[in-house]
Amino acid sequence: MQRFLTGARCRYLPLTDGVLCLVAATAFTAEFVLFYFHSTTHMGLEGYYHYLLLVLIGLCIAATILSALLPGSFPVDLACGVLIALQGLWFYQTAFTLYGSMLPSGCARDAGGHIECRARAAQERAEQLANFQLFGLVFLAFVYALGCYAVAAARHEHPDIKAMHDEHVAAMEGHAGVGAATAAQECAI
Repeated sequence: MQRFLTGARCRYLPLTDGVLCLVAATAFTAEFVLFYFHSTTHMGLEGYYHYLLLVLIGLCIAATILSALLPGSFPVDLACGVLIALQGLWFYQTAFTLYGSMLPSGCARDAGGHIECRARAAQERAEQLANFQLFGLVFLAFVYALGCYAVAAARHEHPDIKAMHDEHVAAMEGHAGVGAATAAQECAI
């Protein structure tokens, strides 16, 4: 659908992939500004969750701009996709924690709907829980991306990876030929 409306080969609005990435970066920037000004009224735990969201949105902006500058880079595209997924997961985590049943102990919602922690220790514990939740989501996204890459590499062997693996195995077994020169180098390292 994207190629139909925009893109290099469309007839309505022909844009290159780099320009499309800059348009996406502009959208992320608008989201960043929106949440930045929205977050100024949130204090305490709500403000901290919004701060972490702003960090994720800022990383999305940086990755999208890098996508425009390096259009053929797989690591940049992967980072952009993972960061967008993390941003969406963080929206859910924030909703479940602040407005659902996962509110940390020692914190409560007041009559106005704002979250207040009774003691400084409860506030710090809640912020550490937010850090742990974000770390858990980052770890989950990393494991998922690594698993997808492993499945794709197993199904569609890349010739360079296969050649490197064969050279490494030959070098470790001490076979003469292709890997013999690299065996001495690997043992020296």
